[in-house]
Amino acid sequence: MTAPFEINQSEIEFAIGKLEDLRPALAEIGVEMLASAEKSFRVQALGTKRWPGRGVPNIAGIISDLNRGATPPKRRFESRPAGIDTGKLRQSIGLTLTQTSVKVDSRLTYSKKYQEGGKSTLTLTKTGKESLKRFLADRRDLSKSLGWMFRQNRVTINQKARPFLGITKELRQNAIEILEDHIGGLL
Repeated sequence: MTAPFEINQSEIEFAIGKLEDLRPALAEIGVEMLASAEKSFRVQALGTKRWPGRGVPNIAGIISDLNRGATPPKRRFESRPAGIDTGKLRQSIGLTLTQTSVKVDSRLTYSKKYQEGGKSTLTLTKTGKESLKRFLADRRDLSKSLGWMFRQNRVTINQKARPFLGITKELRQNAIEILEDHIGGLL
């Protein structure tokens, strides 16, 4: 004869009570989701999906710099790390917790394009063209790769997807463990 396995009514009621207030478990899962997003920037991947490197030269970044009257920094000519420039995107990731759900997202308008990819049209302003002229006077070696910008006011770039929000195998396992702990191991 095998040992009996039994769940009594009080254990079931206890588990049901835990299910009625998921906020503590959802809050823990939200922290794991934030950690997963942070990890994406650090390892340049979401789970096993590795991010493509930045375009070199990084035209979008260069136009942004030039339009502000700034000299494009060295990183505009390096493919890695992608997604880490000012740190604003990574810092903008936050969570929203309700009684029945947790959501992690970014409040920045360009975050969706970064997550999913897509086209962007950028304009090189008058200030940008003046900055470009000064920059290329100092960096003649870049005239071929950037000089074309004098002839165009608008540039369309195709932003490659670099997903930083999503369910990875590791996050799924962590969420299952959190839920199991929350309802007392009855799962």
